[in-house]
Amino acid sequence: MTAPDVERAGPGQQIGGPAAASDAHPVERGPADRRLILSVALAVPVLVLSTVPAWQFRHWQWIALALAAPVAVWGAWPLHRGAARLLRRGEAGPDTLGSLGTLAALGWSLCALLLGAAGEPGTTQPFDLTVGAADAPHLEVAAGAPVLILLGRLLDARYRRHVGAVGAVDADAAGPFVPVMITLAVATLGFWLGAGAAPGFAAAAAVAVLLVACPRALGLAAPTALLAGTARGARFGILIAGRHALASAHAVDTVLLDRTGMVTTGEMAVHGVHPAAGVDAALVLRLAGSVEQASAHPVGRAIAAAAQAGADGELPDVAEFDSSPGLGVRGVVAEVADGAVLAHAVLVGRPELLAEHDIELPAELVAARAAATAAGHTAVVVAWDGIPRAVIAVRDTVRPGSAQAVRGLRALGLRPMLLTGDDGAAARVLAERIGIDADAVLPEVRADGRLELLRRQQGEGRTVALIGDGPDDATLLAAADLGLAADARTDGVDLGLARHDPLAVLDAIRLARHTLAVGRTGLLLAIGYHLLALPLAGLGLLDPLIAAAAMVCGPVLVVTNSLRLHRFYPGAPDASPGAP
Repeated sequence: MTAPDVERAGPGQQIGGPAAASDAHPVERGPADRRLILSVALAVPVLVLSTVPAWQFRHWQWIALALAAPVAVWGAWPLHRGAARLLRRGEAGPDTLGSLGTLAALGWSLCALLLGAAGEPGTTQPFDLTVGAADAPHLEVAAGAPVLILLGRLLDARYRRHVGAVGAVDADAAGPFVPVMITLAVATLGFWLGAGAAPGFAAAAAVAVLLVACPRALGLAAPTALLAGTARGARFGILIAGRHALASAHAVDTVLLDRTGMVTTGEMAVHGVHPAAGVDAALVLRLAGSVEQASAHPVGRAIAAAAQAGADGELPDVAEFDSSPGLGVRGVVAEVADGAVLAHAVLVGRPELLAEHDIELPAELVAARAAATAAGHTAVVVAWDGIPRAVIAVRDTVRPGSAQAVRGLRALGLRPMLLTGDDGAAARVLAERIGIDADAVLPEVRADGRLELLRRQQGEGRTVALIGDGPDDATLLAAADLGLAADARTDGVDLGLARHDPLAVLDAIRLARHTLAVGRTGLLLAIGYHLLALPLAGLGLLDPLIAAAAMVCGPVLVVTNSLRLHRFYPGAPDASPGAP
């Protein structure tokens, strides 16, 4: 995926996956929209009549009842239905509180109108921010609360469509909180009745508690932050696999950067051939390239490409090819010279591979190899027929963003470490070029030794993030505290990347940390909202209609907080984990 392709990916589009519904195609109005529109049309006159005494004509309360009842029953039907479904399962949720609050407001209004003085002709009802008159009906609550709740649900659904369907979560995660709030409402009712307050005052305070206590804001805090962070990341080629990725990104203190493909481009080229005395450099490259053409390693591909370029693409075939991961390759190459077929047993790789065949490097090749590694090159030794013949120096290109990414990781409080199969000298030269400390270099690590090295780092008390190349690294990524991979289909991935680039690693960790910080801020906002609103409602200082409005404002506040993540951009200059 190219950078422009990543930028054009729409909100909610996974790496390589289908895009979510686009904002360019408006969603047709459905039953929920029509129910809300009709409820608003009925509720507005009720709100006006119930809150403006100057407009309260003779028998106004009965007109308000006729308008409010359909809203409280039919308009709020989704709430009643959801509460009933939860009740059948022995559960409770935000719909339970909304349904109980609406029905309680309607029930008390009927009692006040039919059994009390509120139904007498000419009675007026002033509006108060507190509970107000003890014997007043609460028709504005019976009509207004369902409208506000339905509006909040609609805004929530629109928001989910806006950010996409990735990372689907349960916004009602605070369900266990609901029974506690019902108990608190009943306790409020009992307290005021026991204290000698008027039944209307006690009922209004209990309804206010029910309405203001809706835990949807608590349930939305983490999910909306995850949705917003995931959608924003998908736009820039970053896939957040779930909540575990957020916590892990916050906890890691060490990042293992693999040299090939991550710190460097992986597009290696032969820098020079250093043959032993009397050995033809062209023959060295031809024989080594013949064996390496069967290899998939970047170093092998570079040697084979150089050999093919020198031989116009024609290289001898190799027989008995064998590869030793982390050491090198061997094979038999047959050539025709002066009418005779000459077969050479060729070894290409590290000195340890030659040592396994009792081949020792002469001093001149030891010096050539040392000079190549001191220059930061990968030094490959070539031998055939039991005799060491040459050293081939191969170089890689450092990615332009490597040094910047290392500085950014340090700014996040992380320790970058270089993981490479090169020997110590070459690895330290590369580390110095990109700003990694010499004691943070892990050289001569074979592919089969990476898991052991990872566990050794963890055993030393480090929390480690590791970048993998694909499905073959699934076990390694699962063992890491934070697994990142350029192939999002790889098992064990916490953060998927669209490209092999250390800057992508930096951006992914920044975004995950931002998302976690925003989610925690949303949770604190929701808790603070409840700590402030519940005492006011219980003390009768919050009119039930104001409580219903506050109940909608809580989720809106949390969602607005999550939308701050839409300001995240890759490579942004800030390095603070809590300021998107």
